[in-house]
Amino acid sequence: MILTGVFASSAVNGVSGLIEGNVRQFGVEVMAGVLTAAFSFGATWLILKIINHFTPVRVLEEVEKKGLDEAELGETSLYFVILLSCSLLIIHCI
Repeated sequence: MILTGVFASSAVNGVSGLIEGNVRQFGVEVMAGVLTAAFSFGATWLILKIINHFTPVRVLEEVEKKGLDEAELGETSLYFVILLSCSLLIIHCI
């Protein structure tokens, strides 16, 4: 989105960008990006606060330490990844 303010051409849409010397349009695009990020952060934070009021969003600390795969899904995929990467390393070395 910010690069729109850089590469905008007056020949295409009537507004020139930073390359053609229009610093104002670049500032408008940067401000739009900052405001969009701030709004998205604020809305997400508010939604999570409302949800957290009814049900906890974060898992318990014991579950987090044990691992979410095992606690929530009943599987230990990390061990499979470690075994797979170790076996690929051994095959690569041979």
